[in-house]
Amino acid sequence: MRRLIILSLLALAVPAAAPADSITDVASILRADVPEPFRYGVAQDLATNIVDAQFLASYGGPASLELSIESVVRAIGIDNTAYVGWASLDPITWLQSTIAIDPGASIGLTPTAIYFGDVAVTTPESPTWIVVIIGLVLIGAYYGWRWLRPRKPSAPVLPLTPYGPVTESARWRAAMNMKEDDELKAHVEELLSKEMGNVALGMAEARRRYPEAYEG
Repeated sequence: MRRLIILSLLALAVPAAAPADSITDVASILRADVPEPFRYGVAQDLATNIVDAQFLASYGGPASLELSIESVVRAIGIDNTAYVGWASLDPITWLQSTIAIDPGASIGLTPTAIYFGDVAVTTPESPTWIVVIIGLVLIGAYYGWRWLRPRKPSAPVLPLTPYGPVTESARWRAAMNMKEDDELKAHVEELLSKEMGNVALGMAEARRRYPEAYEG
């Protein structure tokens, strides 16, 4: 009976658009083969993906459609959720619904692997898939945030004095005044030498705080 439904819906289907009754038949098969409930509209949308994929595949036909439905049912088991929901909840199921299975690829399904000819691709259990997907999403979000976030310019170093920090504009203006006035420069060096308790240290501190005064 199921194969008869598949044959009839493909016979009625036209490449321009999937007829509503064809999609409804595939949705009914999904509901019959899956013990978990479907969220409203999900079975219909998955069926639409399956039928659309058949139209796009050169090998689309009854055998491919039947294998595609079985693959979606298997993917639902791999996602292993309490109900079949949207792509955010069942990503493997939704991805599988967009793929038309080629019957010539010798595909076999087991509880732990999908076989393509002589090559076996292991299908991890649902928690593993969930952890991998969440990890990739978090990594992508982190690096995307680092790349897109506005970068603030580095705050200028504010030399500390007994009277508090000196702002950059005030520090720069003092350095320019010292560069133009040797007596002012000598006075600042004398004050810093007393502050540091040593002439050499005072001179070094003056150069550190006001490097522009000593350029050129």
